[in-house]
Amino acid sequence: MPDASVQATAMTQKNANPEVSVVMISYNTADMTVAAIRSLYETAGDVDFELLVYDNDSKDGSPEQIETAFPAHDYPSLTFVRLAENVGQRA
Repeated sequence: MPDASVQATAMTQKNANPEVSVVMISYNTADMTVAAIRSLYETAGDVDFELLVYDNDSKDGSPEQIETAFPAHDYPSLTFVRLAENVGQRA
């Protein structure tokens, strides 16, 4: 979980018109995806962003690790989508 200042910034970011939209596609990359999400929240500063993370039916526990590390109530600018099959980059 980010420190209080990062968390406070993230919690004010959920709006209809963010400055930046970031899209991540994950497939069996739990550690790398968690690290990338954490890095974004730690370095975004005052940038108003939304983060869309699509999981391509990972079998390594990625969805559970992402949902545990970034609970929706603490990260309202993060939208996490668990796909039922691996659709590749077209996610």
